[in-house]
Amino acid sequence: MIIRDGIGIIRLVLRLAGCLLLFALFAACQEPVPLYGTWADNRGNNLSFFDDGSFNASITAAGTQKNYSGNWSILLNALTLYKIAN
Repeated sequence: MIIRDGIGIIRLVLRLAGCLLLFALFAACQEPVPLYGTWADNRGNNLSFFDDGSFNASITAAGTQKNYSGNWSILLNALTLYKIAN
């Protein structure tokens, strides 16, 4: 590339800025990192997410403990739980 009067440098900077903008656009559209691990509260309820897309939950309500299991997914930045019928 022949640089004359700085025009070549300006074109190079504009091309690099365009590439950086395009990269930033695609990086911003990535799906958020899924949540893995176990969460619990002071009442003994817990919820566990696994990397294979499944979950287990143990919930106590009105003195009765219920266990749930199923699958989870993230759609449009919202966590969706699918309970497996017993």
